[in-house]
Amino acid sequence: MSNDKPSKSALKRQHAELQALGESLIDFDAATLGALPLEESLLDAIIAAKSMKSHGALRRQKKLIGKYMTGTDVDALRAALAALGEQERLKKRVFAQAERARDRLLREGESAVNDMPEVSGSADAVRTLLRSYHNANNDRDEKRYRRELFRCIHQALIDQHGRLSR
Repeated sequence: MSNDKPSKSALKRQHAELQALGESLIDFDAATLGALPLEESLLDAIIAAKSMKSHGALRRQKKLIGKYMTGTDVDALRAALAALGEQERLKKRVFAQAERARDRLLREGESAVNDMPEVSGSADAVRTLLRSYHNANNDRDEKRYRRELFRCIHQALIDQHGRLSR
């Protein structure tokens, strides 16, 4: 007698995995959740779980989320989460690249501007900010110009990468 149905233990593991995936969605903000391929009932359950303070109520809500996850296209959800993760990694890389470029400009001065493709579109603004930084009279002004220089470089990098949202 051939049994094509999964065992009870396999079903429990599958449900626990879906519930864990659903629980991980509670940490996302509403805008991110809206971009994911979620059914309305699941989305409502996740948003409701965010506001729950009682441990027992939250535990029950997480079980409900797990139940709603059984009707969800998990592969599409995982693909959307992977794309979201890649977007976050790109944001971090761009941020770090902007910090390195700013530090290099502060270290090497205006002569480095021509060698840096990161600032090609905003070279004049970068030169102006560098001059202002070097002519600053106090620490407060230096910090302000460092921040403005970072913002200028960061925005130039975002523009180079296209649809990178802040």
